[in-house]
Amino acid sequence: KQSLRAPSKLNLGCGPFKKSGFLNVDMMPPADVTLDLRRGLPFESNCCDLIFSEHCFEHFDYPQPISHLFRECHRVLKAGGILSFSVPDTEWPLTDYRDGPTAPYFLACLEHKWHPQECTTRLEHINYHFRQGAEHRYAYDLESAAKALYAAGFSHVQSRTYDPALDSTHRRVGSLFVFAKK
Repeated sequence: KQSLRAPSKLNLGCGPFKKSGFLNVDMMPPADVTLDLRRGLPFESNCCDLIFSEHCFEHFDYPQPISHLFRECHRVLKAGGILSFSVPDTEWPLTDYRDGPTAPYFLACLEHKWHPQECTTRLEHINYHFRQGAEHRYAYDLESAAKALYAAGFSHVQSRTYDPALDSTHRRVGSLFVFAKK
């Protein structure tokens, strides 16, 4: 069981996808802890080995409050601790846009039903990717994520591959996976 003051593993913005062995945090139940991540993390400094998050950080405004949350993740992690997260891969739709409606991104949107049926043009798909109604607040590529993470104090940032032991299967396609080390 995870400590409420000094958890060793956090799952931030878990939504309905709680992870075993993690303290699962979200604004809404059924999380183990409900809190607004924009207000910081109420955990001890240097207590956590791993902070994980799936498709959560794009719901925060950039550069604030996401920069504050990244600094809080850095504070809570032990030396050598890892922040591992995924966000929608924004480079993919932008590079595929020029290749037309049969480019892999637009075919994936249809196959995986990522966007409403009303999205029929490439630009409608791009707009939905960026905004998801009004839920998405910022779209990431590795360059932008790394800039914010280095500014928060992380010493090493890189993309990573999908990890079936950590990542949800439904996030395998269309995600940018990021690894940041304290």
